[in-house]
Amino acid sequence: LSMAIGSIACLKAGRTYVPIEPTTPISRQNQILRDAGAELLVADHRSSSLATRAVPILRIDQLPTDRRAAIPEQRYSEDRDAFILYTSGSTGTPKGVAYNESFVTARVLRENRLGVGPSDRIGVLSGAGMNLFRALWRGASIISRNLRIDGIQRLADWLEAERITIYHSVPTIFRALVATLSGPLALPDLRIVNLTGETVLRQDVESFRHYFPKNCVLVNGFGTTEAGTFCQLIIDSKTQIAGRIVPVGYPVEGAEIRLLDDEGRSIEGPAIGEIAVQSAHLAHYWHQPGLERERFLPDPGGGLKRIYRTGDFGRFL
Repeated sequence: LSMAIGSIACLKAGRTYVPIEPTTPISRQNQILRDAGAELLVADHRSSSLATRAVPILRIDQLPTDRRAAIPEQRYSEDRDAFILYTSGSTGTPKGVAYNESFVTARVLRENRLGVGPSDRIGVLSGAGMNLFRALWRGASIISRNLRIDGIQRLADWLEAERITIYHSVPTIFRALVATLSGPLALPDLRIVNLTGETVLRQDVESFRHYFPKNCVLVNGFGTTEAGTFCQLIIDSKTQIAGRIVPVGYPVEGAEIRLLDDEGRSIEGPAIGEIAVQSAHLAHYWHQPGLERERFLPDPGGGLKRIYRTGDFGRFL
């Protein structure tokens, strides 16, 4: 709850927020805070003791609750950065990826691919990210579970008790959940299992069909930090999976997918090429103009639909 309140408060004040996992090593926290130019660290009683002291700390749970802040809400601005996410740094130095308010509204309001509505209860097992806005702006509920504290053993019981309608995790956590099951789940409220962030395998689809309700669908989402989810495959009881790896599906609303050769030219047919996403709603790198020019190409037609080169390779089936 504190994370949701803090995030919304930053946006209402017209500021940009940077989420930081409290258990992140202090050296990495300091690196992120310096790079982002952070002026204030918002924390609660659970995270303040782990947080760095590089910038002033505001304890959100110690603020008075009997009065309203005098600062007026800021008006919506498409170009203002809403938040910055820092990559893990597994492929090099961690970099900041900034999302402006236009990106957020496009992804949540105009591209409601999963049909989220007031009757939905979204279960999240890590940082809420876009799910926070998706729930709040669509009238849904968001319910979180901290696997670091609560573990995986009773996750199925939690899904049932909380009447989760949309389950979202990486495939690794989904497999750990399946490993705890002894038989099919009775989850009458669950309608979507959304897996993102890692490769989905045919064995995941088989597990899903064996343990989860027949009227539920499995969604394989493919995306990047810079472009969000731009491909999805919706799998039901009739969907055929031919190979060991599940395809990533089809472009979502607002995204066009290209395959590029070594020279950055579009290629057609079954050839393998670099996956590139063209969209009017892409993120941008924080204070890295050289990398920005390398990975983001201008709209060939002179419009607002930039092209992001993912660095991943694929082919059209």
